[in-house]
Amino acid sequence: MYIFHNRPLALACCVFALTAAIASKLSLESVVALGIACGVGCLLLFLIWFKRRKKQIFLSFLCCLFASVALASSFLFFHVHYAKYQSFVDRECIIEGTVLKRTSSASHASSFYVQLDSLNGEQVFADVKLECDYVSSLQPGDRFCATTTGRAFETDGSFDEAVYSLSDGIVLALVCSGSENCRIEEEKGRSLRVLFAKWNDELSFMIRDSVGGEAGNLVSALLLGNRSAISGDTELQFRRAGVSHLLALSGMHVSILIGLADWLLKKLRCPRWIRAVLMMVFALGYLMLTGCSPSTGRAVLMLCILSLGFCLKSQYDSFTSLCTVLFAILLVTPYAVLDVGMWMSFGAAGGIIVLIPALNTQLESSLQKHRVSGLKATLFKSVAVAVSVGLVANLALAYVQATLFGNISLMSIPTTLLLSLPMTFALYSGIFTLIFPPAAMLCYWSAEGMLWIAKTLSEPQNILLPLNDGYSQAIIGLMTLSLIFLAVAKLRRAFWGVLPIGLSVLALAVSLCVTHLPNSGVSAEYIPESGGDILLFYEKSEAVAVDFSDGSASGAYALSEALEATLCTELDDLILCHYHDRSAYFLSVLSSEVKIRNLRLPAPLDERERAIAERLNAEAELHGICVRYDTDELALQSLAVQKWEHTAKTSSRHEALLFSATADGATLTYFNAAFPNSNLTLSAVNTLKETDFLIVGATGFSTSSKTRIPALSADTELLVLTDAKLTSLLPVPYPASEVCYADGNLLIPMK
Repeated sequence: MYIFHNRPLALACCVFALTAAIASKLSLESVVALGIACGVGCLLLFLIWFKRRKKQIFLSFLCCLFASVALASSFLFFHVHYAKYQSFVDRECIIEGTVLKRTSSASHASSFYVQLDSLNGEQVFADVKLECDYVSSLQPGDRFCATTTGRAFETDGSFDEAVYSLSDGIVLALVCSGSENCRIEEEKGRSLRVLFAKWNDELSFMIRDSVGGEAGNLVSALLLGNRSAISGDTELQFRRAGVSHLLALSGMHVSILIGLADWLLKKLRCPRWIRAVLMMVFALGYLMLTGCSPSTGRAVLMLCILSLGFCLKSQYDSFTSLCTVLFAILLVTPYAVLDVGMWMSFGAAGGIIVLIPALNTQLESSLQKHRVSGLKATLFKSVAVAVSVGLVANLALAYVQATLFGNISLMSIPTTLLLSLPMTFALYSGIFTLIFPPAAMLCYWSAEGMLWIAKTLSEPQNILLPLNDGYSQAIIGLMTLSLIFLAVAKLRRAFWGVLPIGLSVLALAVSLCVTHLPNSGVSAEYIPESGGDILLFYEKSEAVAVDFSDGSASGAYALSEALEATLCTELDDLILCHYHDRSAYFLSVLSSEVKIRNLRLPAPLDERERAIAERLNAEAELHGICVRYDTDELALQSLAVQKWEHTAKTSSRHEALLFSATADGATLTYFNAAFPNSNLTLSAVNTLKETDFLIVGATGFSTSSKTRIPALSADTELLVLTDAKLTSLLPVPYPASEVCYADGNLLIPMK
């Protein structure tokens, strides 16, 4: 394919993007040193070219120049602009600004993205995150003044807040304590950016109100890019079906809408050059209205380049246009280099632009060779091209998905094909709904059809194939390099195209082997969290979790991360050991992160527990979870629950918990620090004497000097304590071979 042949601008732009990606990870000293080296290299190459006038020297100079610009751009943002605002961490800041959008609104707090106009009396222009520790009445478009305190970005497990915020251009987090420290100011004339943000919020509300339900939320996301109201269930279903990219505005959405506008203008008999100009204006307005996301920006800017090329009667080159757009985005917004969505958008578009023409050539040749023509050839070609586009996009994005998301959906291509038609209807009817509200019924049925397809195709077990093992990622890395090799090298044989497909098949086969073939027995992972403890039993791709927590979201996120690390893409059984007022919230949060098949509940003992059980049943029905009041027929056949009790309260808030299970001939027992003050003591003593692994948790309790562990059997191999303060619990003498203090996740092989 030889994509850089006679495309010097495309090569220079790719060098710019690569340099920008590397520079974002380097220290200040390294960026300065590389910048000086590139600057000197540019000067030398220019002098050499000035004397010899050779094409290769000029191309080297151009690449070196673009690399220098990338280093300068990265330096100015990350080490000057961003560093300036980070100096306000832990300092009082009096700010004035305008709300761009509300990012969350919990029952006790609110957070927003804000365009900052003034900081401690100094005129500035930056985007910051405002966190209010109360429920704020601020709305998009509101101008306000507040007294705040700077907060450092946090890192929690795999979540890096700095990277997540910077990818949106957010340079500082500010905390406002108390509504008295924030007041709404009079408007002084809105900028176009703020005006478009307010219009987006108002139009999104109009769509959601007219269409109604989750269908309205989906149309708002598809048409206006406003995903704030999309439920966690919908996002999970689209992710499991491999079509989460449809929820983010991209070239597909833009092309559908532009196609409609162009068709209407043709019907009005507008000259072609007028249509080109109007399409460019319409596309830029749509880009501003939807928040200027990188994927939408790529499609809109490429359309603008195409329109300008037509008006100037110049030849259009798709790949050069794509690279130029990437250069423009990273030059204007250097922080976009951290946006995974941007790289996925450009990667998929680049793969399609580079590889699909070659596949089309082979397809045409094959049809001519077999003398297929007419309607049969048209239908065959349409289906083949649609499948090829999906396949190429998945191949181009495989490495990003493997390293960042850890899995890939086997339903991605068929679901994309099935959703294309209803999504087109949803977008068209969404526009008509804004003009003529009764059209909302058509919009509703189109969106409901999309939701039904996504839900149905996301239900089968194990459709997410884990790719976070080292073997699969290494093969997918080789496959990505083979795609780059095919694109860059000057190849004359078509059989080279089999290489990336063969490697992708090999990666899937290795993943299946890693996931399903090993038979090392059941393993248990103990997950201590601030809101309580969780146990995860897993073998191959099956998993059973036991929750002892107070229903906080932190436990749900920790369990989701543990499942991903153990190559389990869904949770077969969730056992709740006791009823807590926030149990339904825990179930809701976890259901938005991972598919849950069965919920196991203890038999309710009083009116309070029956009321919570009813709420849990209602919540489970919303997420398609089967509810059972037993532990029979667990997904892990060798796992058997021996004890599952919460019959005695030792405080006004929490029960004394006892859970014991056997697997592969070994017994693991968990109890919280309730001895000897609970009615569980007598039944628990015999259980403890027979256990091989004992975990002393602290869910809901503060241990005291009166709390003791009963005498343990000499067969007890491992005693796990929640912290070092529990040494007072140890019986004397203690026969166990090992004592652990769980300050993080702990793996316990049951064999």
